[in-house]
Amino acid sequence: MAFNRFNEAIQSYNKAIKLDPNNISLLNNLGKAFAVQGKFDEAISIYHRALKLDSKNNVLSLIGLGDVYVQTSKWRTARDMYEKSLEISIDTRDLKSEAKSRMSIGRVDEKEGKLDQAIEAYKNSLDIFTDLKDTSGKSLTLMYLGVANAKQGKFDEATKIYKSALELFTKQGNLIDEGKIYLGLGNVSGQLGRFPEALEYYNNALEIFKTLNDNYYRAIVLGNMGNIYAQENNFDEALALYKESIQIAIDLGNRESEATMLLNLGSLYGRMGSSEDSIENYNKALKIFEEIGDKFGEAQIKTNLGAIYFQKKDLDKAERLYNDALTTQYLLGDTMGLVDTLKKMGLLYEEKKEKEKAISFWQEALKRIDQKSQEYKDVESLLKAIEEK
Repeated sequence: MAFNRFNEAIQSYNKAIKLDPNNISLLNNLGKAFAVQGKFDEAISIYHRALKLDSKNNVLSLIGLGDVYVQTSKWRTARDMYEKSLEISIDTRDLKSEAKSRMSIGRVDEKEGKLDQAIEAYKNSLDIFTDLKDTSGKSLTLMYLGVANAKQGKFDEATKIYKSALELFTKQGNLIDEGKIYLGLGNVSGQLGRFPEALEYYNNALEIFKTLNDNYYRAIVLGNMGNIYAQENNFDEALALYKESIQIAIDLGNRESEATMLLNLGSLYGRMGSSEDSIENYNKALKIFEEIGDKFGEAQIKTNLGAIYFQKKDLDKAERLYNDALTTQYLLGDTMGLVDTLKKMGLLYEEKKEKEKAISFWQEALKRIDQKSQEYKDVESLLKAIEEK
């Protein structure tokens, strides 16, 4: 069903439900339609209505409700829904629902920074979907597995997984998830410094989400495109994209995306030399990340704030922020975040004339960077320069 027909679908489901008010399948479809359009309160209400009709075996309503809580960044509540659905699935020997529940729990693990647990959950789910010859479930799980690998800095593995998923989604004619894969591929290309390739992937994703009238993912793509333009020092284009993305996120009530875009805006102002604007936006983002329990976001903000205070020559404050970030990133297994903070710690100790500490942090960073990447060469150059002093 094309996204731009969901209003029509909602009207049809409502008419059908008036004739058959206890039809759980119709209620679940209506809940999903509301959720896709970002009408989360309506979706929650409908799913709860379905659960009142059958709370013991209604796995799909629990999973749908969990999905809404994921989209609204209520991870703990989402986990509760998914764990209930898993328990019912195992009790009733419903393998397909078990696989869906395990995959969904993996998504929460990933959001909470428990990447090893998330990957294990995804692999368990993938095994079940593969045994069932369920290509739809398999492709979706592959997509999430690609995201988790990318977060661990395993870019080659992530790219391989994404492309396997893309092939399946294309065969299925699944545009929404095809767009998400292009988004993921763009993210990986951006991390590897392949900016033209990243923009090509993002534009593919953007066209799909525009066609589907999907503002939730359109906002994410616009923000990520802003990241690429920022790295290319095209600040005006980046600023316009970030502001457009933030407004969409606010309109949708998507606090996670809003915080992420505020983080990006803070980074942009930092690159533009406007440290006070940068700090203001970082602090706004930090508050949201703390409220929704996003530890990844909190750590990234602290690293970026540390960089601002480093520029302002407040080295002690920068050091405290970096150490706070590192503690969280080690616990989360956040490879990309760790590398960024370790590199910045090296620069801080170089500034403090503490050569051995600087070398130690850069060496730790190198252990986690793809040796074929430009980033690896850049850190090697820093080490070579300081060792020659």
